[in-house]
Amino acid sequence: DTLNPSTLHDLVQDTRTVISTAGPFCKYGSHVVEFCARYGTSYVDITGETGWNKEMIMKWDEIAQSTGAKIVSLCGCDSIPWDLTYFKLAQLLKQECKEDMTKLRIYDTVKGGISGGTIDTMLQFLEGRYKEPRYNMDPYYKKPNGEKSSNKTKDKSPFLMKALNGRQEEGNLWSIPWVMSSVNSEVIKRSHALNDEGNNTVLSYEESWIQNSFKNAFMTWFGTIFAGTALLNPVTGNIMKKCVLPKPGQGPTQKQMDHGYLL
Repeated sequence: DTLNPSTLHDLVQDTRTVISTAGPFCKYGSHVVEFCARYGTSYVDITGETGWNKEMIMKWDEIAQSTGAKIVSLCGCDSIPWDLTYFKLAQLLKQECKEDMTKLRIYDTVKGGISGGTIDTMLQFLEGRYKEPRYNMDPYYKKPNGEKSSNKTKDKSPFLMKALNGRQEEGNLWSIPWVMSSVNSEVIKRSHALNDEGNNTVLSYEESWIQNSFKNAFMTWFGTIFAGTALLNPVTGNIMKKCVLPKPGQGPTQKQMDHGYLL
């Protein structure tokens, strides 16, 4: 299930940058981050596991700074579009208006598949196989000098369906909760904290998944709830894991990738 730590020593020590795409990262990635931090090897991954990422920050941030290692997580399609949206908008707002960003609302349009690794990651947390450590301070508010950032972020993402006023050619738009909003709000929290200029800025973050009709919104929302409930049930969950869901190492079909998008 895991790489031999002695093999990782040699691999990481002889490498300039490690790019890791193998999750769950709480299961496979901790030693990789540790050795990268110790040997001054830069590291990038595509995790969406914010709890595990916080643990890595608290354990290895100071060591990585001392060795010169650049440890950058959350760089997959789960997080990069939202993180860059925040960064560029905050940058433009500061340059053009001399103002700090205090509110960010994002509407997603998504179509695609899901990988077995993502399913396995979800199960790690849902089944309690990974317990996020608790700290006196939220690690995402920790600045490089160890101080707590004065910038804060509040997740205001909705939990209910909501009608939106779309343009005539778009029809009746509806927003529903987006499963990744809780992760993306944490990613934005981290970037906003590191963007601290001592102004005590509180950012309100809101993210929703857009559907082009009430029917689609209703079916997608309740379909997600139904699938999650079935996955947590011991009987139906075992059937889904054996017969329906992709296994670790398996991903979306070629057709799903060809027709997938994120807007």
